Parts: sequence; C-alpha cells; structure tokens
Amino acid sequence: MGQQERHTRNRGQIIDDGMRERAAMRDLPDPRFHETRPIESSIGTSRLMILLAIAGTGLSALTMMVYGLITVAKIIWHTFAHSNFDMDGAKHLAVELIEMTDLFLLGMVLYVVAIGMYQLFVNPEISIPSWMRVNSLDDLKTQLINVIAVLLAVSFLAVAVSWTSDRSILYFGVAVAIVILALAAYNVAHHHMAHTDQAKDDGDESPR
Repeated sequence: MGQQERHTRNRGQIIDDGMRERAAMRDLPDPRFHETRPIESSIGTSRLMILLAIAGTGLSALTMMVYGLITVAKIIWHTFAHSNFDMDGAKHLAVELIEMTDLFLLGMVLYVVAIGMYQLFVNPEISIPSWMRVNSLDDLKTQLINVIAVLLAVSFLAVAVSWTSDRSILYFGVAVAIVILALAAYNVAHHHMAHTDQAKDDGDESPR
C-alpha cells in the first residue's frame, strides 16, 4: 500500500512538473517577436523623419508670408509717398497687389501641405479647423487642388490687368481655364469615388 501511494505521489509530481514546464514555456517570449520588434520599432520611428520635410515646408510658408508682408508695406509706403494718383498709378498698384496676393496664396499652399503632412505622419488629433482636416493623401491632394485653382485664377487676373501685348489674351485665358477645369474634374471624380466606396462599405457592414 505504501509503495502504491509513493508511486501515485511520484506520478502526480511528474504531472505537476510537466504542467509548470509548459506554463513556463508559454511565458517565454516568442523569438519571432524579438526578431520583428526592432524592425517595427525602427519603422515607427522613421516616420518622424518627415518632421524634416514638415519643418522645411513650414519655414518656406513663413518666409513667403513675411516677405510678402514686408513687400506690401513697401508698396503702400511708395504709393502714398511718390504716386501721382492717376489711372496709370492705380493700374500699377492693382497689378502689384494682385501679384502679392498670388505670393500669399502660394505660401498658403505650403502651409496646407505642412499641416497635412503633420496630421498624416505625426499627430492626426491636432486642433485645426474642420476644412483642414486630412485623413489620407487623397484629402491632402484635394485641398491642394482647391488652392491651386484659386492661385491660377489670381495669376490670370494679374496678367489680364497688366496685359499690353497686341496678341489676344484669349489663348492664355483658355489655357488657364483648361487647367482649372481639369483640376475641378479630378476633384469631382475623386469625391464621387470616395462617396461610392463609403456607400459600399456601409452596405457591407449593414446587418443582413
């Protein structure tokens, strides 16, 4: 009887040891995890390299804004200090101010790009107006297209006001209009595809 009890006790101890060994093996980290973790960590950190592009784009936008502000101040000073206040002076002032608006719009394009890249690669939860919210590269392209269309229109206005050539400005206007229409068509097609995909996703997620 004593021998049977010892045999049963030894068998139970073996079972317990086996269970503890299996539990210990489950607690051991997966070597594949250690192999992939540095790679995933480096990929997650490398996205911060985009901060260089964001900083460069932001500084470019700031430079254009400051340069434009100083130039506008000089234009205003020169206008009131040395202008003859005639039609030629008014036309020249209008051309200069329209060109400066063009410069400010280009700075705005750079600013929108910088903010969009920051949302996509660094922090998507920053506090910004809803119209500047970017969730994908497609959203960023849409914002750029809208600003570029306005930029082209203002550029055409500046050329039209200062146009002195004997040739008709119609050809230049048609060229600008074609580009704006192409951008608008792309924007409309993109929105249509986005709404179609959203409706398809909503239909797939709806209960059957």
